[in-house]
Amino acid sequence: DLKQITVGVQSQEGQKRVQVGSTAKTDELYKNVFKAFDMKSMEFNLFKDQRKKDLIDNSRIKSITSIGLRHGDRLFLFPKTKADVFKAEETEKTTENGFK
Repeated sequence: DLKQITVGVQSQEGQKRVQVGSTAKTDELYKNVFKAFDMKSMEFNLFKDQRKKDLIDNSRIKSITSIGLRHGDRLFLFPKTKADVFKAEETEKTTENGFK
């Protein structure tokens, strides 16, 4: 049963809806969030709460259901470092040194 669930992901760049299979592992959730926000780096964490207490591990073992994530839940995205994980709007998908 490859049921898709949709979660809301809140970030400094706004909110997006991200789909992931309910049987998928949490690393897939991270990949889908990465794509949805068109980010330039995987250096971010997902939390179930805004106070960064309830971290969702980026794991190939833990599944979406095992961490209790349900359709319609809201998650919060925070960069791991001060580095900008979001692509700047004005750049044409490349950084200063020309790497995509």
